[in-house]
Amino acid sequence: MDSNYKKIHPIINAINREEIHSEIINTFPELKKSNYELVTLGTSKVHKSLKTETSSISSTSTDLYYVLVYITISHNKAATEEAKLAMEFYKEYIKEDLLKHNIDIG
Repeated sequence: MDSNYKKIHPIINAINREEIHSEIINTFPELKKSNYELVTLGTSKVHKSLKTETSSISSTSTDLYYVLVYITISHNKAATEEAKLAMEFYKEYIKEDLLKHNIDIG
């Protein structure tokens, strides 16, 4: 298996829901009053695609691996704006974590 897969898989499995939840509540305290709940934080399976580069001299194929990170949160109507901000916070938090581990993000 490609080394990208070996790097991505453990990192995705290690997403710490409690740590992210704590960061959200500290950053957006109003959500605590709004029945906020992190419903889903996970990934799809690891997908594989093939990248081919061709020149007049040679052709090179490379396996690429990727996952889709998905997040679902629940809240009452009064907290809609806070929830939107929290969702952006989640996205950035996960991106930074993946970048720390030298995982390309798209």
